Amino acid sequence: MLGTVSSAATTRSIGQHRDKVTGIGRIFAGNRPLGVISGVYDPASPGRIRWDKSAELQVPAVERVMGFCDCNGILYCATTRHIYQRTDGATPTWKEVYFCKEEIPPVGIRGLTAVPNPGGKGEVLWFVALRKVRRLDPSAGFKETIELDMPGFLTEKLGLKVTGALCAYNELMPYVMPGTGETVWLFGFQCFHPPAVLNAHPNIKARAQRTERTKTGGPAPGGGRAGNGRYCVRRAKGADIIYEVAEITDPREPQLVAVRTIAVSPFPEAQGRVLYFGGYDCNSVPSHNTAWVYRGELPRP
Repeated sequence: MLGTVSSAATTRSIGQHRDKVTGIGRIFAGNRPLGVISGVYDPASPGRIRWDKSAELQVPAVERVMGFCDCNGILYCATTRHIYQRTDGATPTWKEVYFCKEEIPPVGIRGLTAVPNPGGKGEVLWFVALRKVRRLDPSAGFKETIELDMPGFLTEKLGLKVTGALCAYNELMPYVMPGTGETVWLFGFQCFHPPAVLNAHPNIKARAQRTERTKTGGPAPGGGRAGNGRYCVRRAKGADIIYEVAEITDPREPQLVAVRTIAVSPFPEAQGRVLYFGGYDCNSVPSHNTAWVYRGELPRP
């Protein structure tokens, strides 16, 4: 177990990976200020996990570890500005494969997930940084491809000016459509509008407001966030990538703000047709009784 940690310490992300060299299955925690900590299952240890005595990867003090994913059997983690690749072994090492200088807390690189390579074999890394959906191809020297500009896309789809978006809080969730077998990917987001839009459409304005930093996705000063619970559906047919916008609608509670997480129902009777959505984002504004969970079911044939 690591030494004493400040009361301000937070664990933002958890991942799993089986080391290809040692064959040991490990759990990884992204902790601030400690960095990436690794542990193994041990029924005799507190919490049944025996954590290493030191961090595998220390990240810059101003950054958080935002997420982990296995891509082509290799473990990666994203921090506020970096993506790192792990080299397995008894003495593992990490190296930087991507750096986004302009990204700043508290946004960071979000949604790190492995998806099928649209242009060939294997998998690529999918994530969101600086309001854009991006891919990195490890087989091509981590070549970067921008799939989507979120503010521009949302402005077109919603018919309202969108100045920023905070997307993919945790990961891009794969979902196999019942009946067709098509795999789609889902992620939630919140979006920001300029003052003119909010003044003209007061029904979309979230309950609490604050001025966000425009550099990483917030609105211009005086703007604010929408109260809608929206999410994106990503479809991939070969090299053709299509995005759609969907929304949770409930006239009883218009202040959903953000879909933070999505999960497929684990219950057998759901037959893969039920999804759970959870959300709200207080955006550093004091909030009370605002978290929510909705259940959605695909219509049966």
